[in-house]
Amino acid sequence: ALFHAAKPEDGTFNTSGDITTIPSRFSVQGGVNFDLAVNNTLTLSSAADFQGENNVVSVGVIDKIGVESPNLRSVNVGLWNRFGDAIIPVVGLETEKMMDHTSLKKQ
Repeated sequence: ALFHAAKPEDGTFNTSGDITTIPSRFSVQGGVNFDLAVNNTLTLSSAADFQGENNVVSVGVIDKIGVESPNLRSVNVGLWNRFGDAIIPVVGLETEKMMDHTSLKKQ
């Protein structure tokens, strides 16, 4: 995805009167699923954002552990590595209609 392609003016914090622009941001995401067993899927994912001098690259793995319940499809646990910044544990729940994850990043 490409954001700020037209490099709009940044006037929010501009108190000097100089015209500054927001650099374009390029973002790429991808992933693949592996069926490990009945009701158990391993998902490998990556994401990268590039904007000006700020670049963030992350890779992660999530194990979707199937649950035999009419209301809950799976319990998801995983780990993300945001290179140069943090290792981030992730936990989540998935139903037929929604998926909710939370990260447990500690600074």
